[in-house]
Amino acid sequence: MILDKPTTVLTPQEIKELSLVLNQLKAEGRLIIFISRKLKEVLALSDRIFVIFDGRLTEASQFRENLSQLGLLMTSSLSMTNNQCSS
Repeated sequence: MILDKPTTVLTPQEIKELSLVLNQLKAEGRLIIFISRKLKEVLALSDRIFVIFDGRLTEASQFRENLSQLGLLMTSSLSMTNNQCSS
């Protein structure tokens, strides 16, 4: 399932309900591609994080505990080389 910014027009209650459904699907082993610019949502729902910027796909799961670096990667202020972070 591919969801492209599904929470953009949802109320907070609807976002909670969607999260419950997505977590249930995840528990059933379903693959979900969740596209969002909202870090809290990405972190709450994801097992693995990838960032696509300027046509490049980068796995960013290693930045799960470092939100500032993850945010910078999402806005291209960081570049990734050999899975190392550089500013």
